[in-house]
Amino acid sequence: MEKWLFLTILFSLFILTTIHDWKHQNKKTRRWILLITTPSLYFALMYAGHMDWAGFGEWLEWIYGPPSDGFVRMLESIR
Repeated sequence: MEKWLFLTILFSLFILTTIHDWKHQNKKTRRWILLITTPSLYFALMYAGHMDWAGFGEWLEWIYGPPSDGFVRMLESIR
């Protein structure tokens, strides 16, 4: 329960501090704020709910795994 309360206070403060400047920012800045905030919300839900979702390392493996495996195979073939 205290985790949910902490996260509610944390994101409420974030929204309160951002909402005033939101109207004065251009679209590019808004996109960056949303891009940074979205993973924060995802990890906050994982933290508070003890959910068995993909973690940061699993996301990196999913994104960079196949290209890095191909690169390693290429380097091994050079030897």
